[in-house]
Amino acid sequence: MQHTWVNSMVKIVCVSHSPLMEYNQPEGSVKADVRGTFAGLAKDIAVYDPELIVLFAPDHYNGMFYDMMPSFCVGIRATACGDWNSGQGDLSVPEEIAMQLLKAVRSEGIDAALSYKLVADHGFTQPMMLLTGGLQKYPVVPIFINSAAPPLPS
Repeated sequence: MQHTWVNSMVKIVCVSHSPLMEYNQPEGSVKADVRGTFAGLAKDIAVYDPELIVLFAPDHYNGMFYDMMPSFCVGIRATACGDWNSGQGDLSVPEEIAMQLLKAVRSEGIDAALSYKLVADHGFTQPMMLLTGGLQKYPVVPIFINSAAPPLPS
């Protein structure tokens, strides 16, 4: 199955997150090294100027709970909850592209849920804020990956 968005040039950036970055003072040059790395990645992203960001992140029981705990969930619409002062408000999710992506994933046999009310916590928003300077600078499709409770992805 060929998808129109597959033909685009792709850049992958993988980073961790830590809400304690704003509240902890590590020893030595650790803080400067971490901030410098994020600043360098942010510059690379700005130069690349993405048309779309597909953001994979966990949830820390801010949006996903035991009453609904999929292995994966594609946000068709999403709002940042603002925990740990990591950014609050709606994300700029292109709904049609998010649905295309969900259909493509499902066509490959991956059982992904969808949400029209995805709650994005600091796992999503801290990287967005550090790497793009905001939550709406670029269109983004947020994809929750369950890393906390069964059913964990295989």
